[in-house]
Amino acid sequence: LDAASRMGVRMIGLDAFAYLNDWDAIPWMLRMRERHPRIKFVTEASSSDLLHRHAPTWIDNQNALTRNLLADALMPEHETWVGVRFDMVEHLYGGPLNETQKLLEVQRVANLGYVPVVQYDMTIPTGLSARKP
Repeated sequence: LDAASRMGVRMIGLDAFAYLNDWDAIPWMLRMRERHPRIKFVTEASSSDLLHRHAPTWIDNQNALTRNLLADALMPEHETWVGVRFDMVEHLYGGPLNETQKLLEVQRVANLGYVPVVQYDMTIPTGLSARKP
């Protein structure tokens, strides 16, 4: 972690962090954030809501079909990142997405209150923002 910070890393995904129990994971995350406050840690969807209280969580867009109503109710300021993979939602659009459909998919994710993380080279309008309930 110290080496990553020295190299200028600003975000670290805690992919297997969900395998820790919360009573170990939360204090460990808090210590990492205290030591390196400029690094943002992101957990994966299989992590508990207790851990989500302390860090953003990541899901893929095929799992982002509705708002996260429970998180919206319990943690209105939650931050959930959605990895936008167009190949994972082709069935929703009837086949491979064109550029307009790709932008619609990014907007759909944002409209559900998530932070879209686009994994492809495309131009995103500057006015795109998530809608809060």
